[in-house]
Amino acid sequence: MNPMVPKGKDKKVHNIVEVINRQRRFNINTETLRNIAEYILDICKLYRVELSIAIVNNRRIRELNSLYRGIRGSTDVLAFPLNETTHTGFTHLGDVVISIEKASIQAKESGHSLEKELYLLLTHGILHLLGYDHEKSPEEAKKMRDMEKRVLGYTEKTFYLEDTDGIFFTP
Repeated sequence: MNPMVPKGKDKKVHNIVEVINRQRRFNINTETLRNIAEYILDICKLYRVELSIAIVNNRRIRELNSLYRGIRGSTDVLAFPLNETTHTGFTHLGDVVISIEKASIQAKESGHSLEKELYLLLTHGILHLLGYDHEKSPEEAKKMRDMEKRVLGYTEKTFYLEDTDGIFFTP
């Protein structure tokens, strides 16, 4: 099944997005993060797909970075593409793993909210699952940056990410 083509013309085809919070330092509103991921998938015209998102601490992302990329040290986001059809008939795009601690540091350094940084990293990770790779060549990096800008432009207007700090976090 081609995840780029919706099944049926008249009804909206839903995606399946699972968000797992595997850290304790920040209280994440997983429902909002899931909604934003679904919106990103819609912008990318992806239908009948499954996506898993894990929010982890720096220790865990360091372990994953070392194990799967052979790189020592933490990173902000990892993407593990699968592109396999599941028993549900959906295509499982893969997993996006985000370090909340690294995201917090980068948000402060960039002068924007942690929410916006999480959104940037989520967009970046999903685009990696779709085959975009900024490390391949300058041309591929530009293609990925252009797509990030396109997705970010749509979503910032919808979720008001520029000036908010609180929709991802629960009290």
